[in-house]
Amino acid sequence: MNRRILIAYSMASTFTQTTLDYLNAFKDYLGGNVDYLHVTNDAKINVSLGRYDAVILSYCARLCFEGYVSADFFEQLKNFEGLKILAVQDEYNRTNVLKRAIREIQFDVVLTCVPQDSLEYVYPRSEFPEVRFETVFTGYVPESLSVTKTQLKPLRERPIVVGYRGRDIGGFYGRLGFDKYEIGRLMKEICGRRGIPHDIATDEESRIYGPAWFEFVGSCRAMLGSESGSNVFDFDGSLERQFKDLELELGHRPSYSEFLPVVAQRDSEISMGQISPRVFECALMRTPMVLFRGRYSDAIEPKIHYIMLEKDFSNVDEVLSQLDRFDDLEAMTERTYDHLVASGRFSYRAFMGRISGIIEEEIGSRSTTRANSRAPEMVLNSEIPLWLLQEPTDKPQPTSLFQLIEKKKLFSIYFNEIMRLQVLEVGTLFKYRFACQQLLRDLPAGGEGFSAVGEFGQLLDDVEVKFRTFSEERSGMSERASHFVDITNLSEMSQLLEVYERQARTLMAIYDKLNSTWNELVTQLRVSGNHVAIGKYSMLRTIWSKLPLSTREFFLPFINRILTKR
Repeated sequence: MNRRILIAYSMASTFTQTTLDYLNAFKDYLGGNVDYLHVTNDAKINVSLGRYDAVILSYCARLCFEGYVSADFFEQLKNFEGLKILAVQDEYNRTNVLKRAIREIQFDVVLTCVPQDSLEYVYPRSEFPEVRFETVFTGYVPESLSVTKTQLKPLRERPIVVGYRGRDIGGFYGRLGFDKYEIGRLMKEICGRRGIPHDIATDEESRIYGPAWFEFVGSCRAMLGSESGSNVFDFDGSLERQFKDLELELGHRPSYSEFLPVVAQRDSEISMGQISPRVFECALMRTPMVLFRGRYSDAIEPKIHYIMLEKDFSNVDEVLSQLDRFDDLEAMTERTYDHLVASGRFSYRAFMGRISGIIEEEIGSRSTTRANSRAPEMVLNSEIPLWLLQEPTDKPQPTSLFQLIEKKKLFSIYFNEIMRLQVLEVGTLFKYRFACQQLLRDLPAGGEGFSAVGEFGQLLDDVEVKFRTFSEERSGMSERASHFVDITNLSEMSQLLEVYERQARTLMAIYDKLNSTWNELVTQLRVSGNHVAIGKYSMLRTIWSKLPLSTREFFLPFINRILTKR
């Protein structure tokens, strides 16, 4: 295939090995000229899509969350006249938002996880008469990880009898979501009582990523698992709202049993149980699988490719006894490896061969005018800093680069606001001190009001010291701050951001304290009957209101802006 293909994705997701394997497969096996472009988190796009024959929006750039895919790219893709392909997963989240985006962008092909016999339930033909829906898996065999049998630890020598990593996602996703937690929770209890060596966890802190995950799989005699996906499609977001309402009512995230009355009917309307990339990873590492009863996209069979565990654990004794039959386990892992890995049927190479065929079919069936047309070149906004512009790359970029860019975005906000506040420092102190002098002239010496004004004067002295201390601290890193766009080290950028964030927040608190303390002082004088001083105060309020940026009004939008970015 001699086509120019753009893979649009999110750098925020490349820390997950399965996502990285998926993205890399396009370059490795699709053929043609493949580029990658980060398109989420308000990315500013510095390329014309018209140079490509096809654009494939990866599942990690999720359209169901409005605004996640940048408006800049969204508009370009709408106007793109080449082939548009969407790869989508987790279609049960905010389904109508996703469907609206499919129609608005006018995708030609959607790579979906919905079985062909259930497409009408999710994507009615009346709504999508021109869209081609192809059912695919969420992941395939990662051929980039080359592991021979001799490199793997024999099952008899693996220290962990039962291993698992899952998560408790509450009751929102119905039975399939609950299974991911329940299989780990119950098996951990049973292994603990029986003294069976295990490493089972369902908390976020225990999750494993990258090469360490394969090391973990290769250390287990057996790996637990369940079907991927969810049958509970929240088309209009109403289930999400009900879940949050119940969470507020209960004071905790609703469990499966607590939310079951809400989702029971929806949970029975479609069968979305899918095979997950974990099954392929276990096959590759020749690790036997203990899986809940399920369909698994009809790709594997119980007793042949995995040990089936009933969801009520009624056969758990028989399941655990099989984990000591090493010859049977070895034979099962060989069958599974041959079926899922050695056959090549479930490889990324085979998947990309299928995608290549779809691309050629679709482009070949399009009109000559549309196939050969090119969008006009972009006119870039000259006000956008170059370091914020996203350009195509020859491979997916790491999440660490995304984090670096996001920290630079935040730093630029703190830096600019601190510079604005710095301009106000001298004028603010001067006007407050002038106000104090005016009040002291009209207050009896030694009186309560006189003392309060003196205390406010001491506060101004302390603030002046703090202003000076902060200025000296910033001067020690002024070179790095003025050239922050050139920083490539995430740790260095984090340290610089920490200083400016701390200073900005402290300065906001200082202006807040000055404003509130001044108001308390004036209220005290009013209550005590110092009418002369209060008369002067009306004049001082006029002076205060003429500050370039009123500190009484400035810090509130600043806080809102910072919190929004955080």
